Amino acid sequence: MENDQKLRILYKLLDHNAGRYLSAEMQPKKYPPWVGWAGFASVQRSLLSYLNIVQQHLQKLTAFFERESLCAPALISSAMRAIITCTDEKPDDC
Repeated sequence: MENDQKLRILYKLLDHNAGRYLSAEMQPKKYPPWVGWAGFASVQRSLLSYLNIVQQHLQKLTAFFERESLCAPALISSAMRAIITCTDEKPDDC
């Protein structure tokens, strides 16, 4: 019985933490305008490559959630939000 309880706790932790990762991966969808702001083609290619990697990872996380019947909580990653907000403000400063 104790093992079952430990497994349930671990499963809940997995559910919660995976939800945080999923939420953080969804936030960079705001990046596409940044590609236009980039003045160098190499920076634009890097951003587009990163967006592609994030999109692939998001698809894998979504498939994992479906396969494991996990419920992704609607969490907002404060770290990702801060990075996005800071970057959004940069063009105004230039």
